[in-house]
Amino acid sequence: MEPLKLQRALNATLPADIRILECEYLDFHPTLDAKSKTYHYDLCLTPVQDPFHRHLSWHYPYSIDLSLMEKAAFDLIGTRDYSAFTTESRKNPICTLSKIDLIPLEQGRLRIAFTGDRFLYKMARTLAGTLANIGSGKITLSFTERAKTGVTAPSHGLTLYKVYY
Repeated sequence: MEPLKLQRALNATLPADIRILECEYLDFHPTLDAKSKTYHYDLCLTPVQDPFHRHLSWHYPYSIDLSLMEKAAFDLIGTRDYSAFTTESRKNPICTLSKIDLIPLEQGRLRIAFTGDRFLYKMARTLAGTLANIGSGKITLSFTERAKTGVTAPSHGLTLYKVYY
C-alpha cells in the first residue's frame, strides 16, 4: 500500500486523539538487517527453585565453579565454526561471539548474556547448557562435535534481550 493511502486508512480507523502524521516505506527486514543480538539465559542454582522463576529460568541445582565457566566463556568468544552447538547443519556455521557475561542475580540465580553477530538454531541454549555443564565439572569445552558439548538448555530460560541494527 502506498504510504499516503496507509496514512489515510489508519487515521480513518484510529480514535480521534491518535493521528498518523507521516508514513514512509522503509526497505527493512527485522531479522536480516540485524548487526548483532544479545540473548540472556537465566539459571536457578539453588537446591529448590523459587516457583516465581520456574517459567523464566532453568533449575540447575548442582554446585557451580564460576571460574571454570568464566574460562570457558572466554574461550568461546571469537569468530569460528559453531556447528557443534546446533542440531541443524547450516551452509555457513561461522558466527562471531563478541561477548559472554556471567551475571549473578538475587536468590541464587545466574544470568548468562551472549552477544554475537548471529546465532545458529538452538546455539544460545546449547552454549548455556555447555557452560552450566562445564561449571559443574560434567564436561570440558569442545568445539569438535555436538556429542561433546553440553545439553541444550530448556527454552524457558532464554530471552532475546536486544537486537542491534
